[in-house]
Amino acid sequence: MKTADQKASDQINQALADKIRQASAEGRSVGKTVVEAVTPSGRVSVVVEDADRLGVLAGQVNARNDGGSAASVPAQAREAVRRLNYLQEPLAIIETEDRKGGRAILRSAAPRPTGSGGEYNEAVVDGGRSISIRRFRTETGSRRRTVPSNLSRETLGRLADDLIDILDKN
Repeated sequence: MKTADQKASDQINQALADKIRQASAEGRSVGKTVVEAVTPSGRVSVVVEDADRLGVLAGQVNARNDGGSAASVPAQAREAVRRLNYLQEPLAIIETEDRKGGRAILRSAAPRPTGSGGEYNEAVVDGGRSISIRRFRTETGSRRRTVPSNLSRETLGRLADDLIDILDKN
């Protein structure tokens, strides 16, 4: 049961546990699904590519707080770099834009090399009201493509809580 009084991490972990239990009872894997959490400070949604009792292959993670403002984007970007230090690679601010409501792009400071390319996280802070995180893979001679992040359920919960807290910084 979801309640707005629960932390985002608790709600997401409960939703994942329910989906894992249901899939197990049906003799299948969880597969692609979306889990959401709603708190008084905002909402988080996670595209789940697959999950089990220990971890999650997470696609895009989005957080939204309608009370934010464009003026808070630089502070939110700095806070994201400071707090999200437990992801695969530390983030760095790549670009900020004050026009069009404010926007910042953060990427892994040093992408992880893979074969003929690399993998990195990208976070976009938009208008002080939303932040999204995705993982990308680049290959020589081709366009970047999204790939899931392999996260423990604990790390995914922490990420959800941190994103809500970052957006709450006005």
